[in-house]
Amino acid sequence: MAFPALIFLVFSAVYYFYPHVTGRGMNVPMGCIHFGITLIGAYILFWPTQYVDGGMAGMPRRYIDYSNGTVMDRFTGVNVFKIRGSGPADLCTATFYC
Repeated sequence: MAFPALIFLVFSAVYYFYPHVTGRGMNVPMGCIHFGITLIGAYILFWPTQYVDGGMAGMPRRYIDYSNGTVMDRFTGVNVFKIRGSGPADLCTATFYC
């Protein structure tokens, strides 16, 4: 899960260096809320990817065309779960910019 670690690295760098660069502090409770919701959203978004795309659930890889319904119908629920899980992470990123 290197990509979520990179996201948290960027956010933590901004939280650390922003007060040093601008001289203004950041809202600490909003930062805690941002961290918690982003953590939950990242796990909802990326953990099923490891399960499905990593081969643990048996999803075939390196297919040119997934148009036959038998392959992708088994993973539709997991993909919908991942899409809905990206919502909290997106909303949290919007609160980061406020």
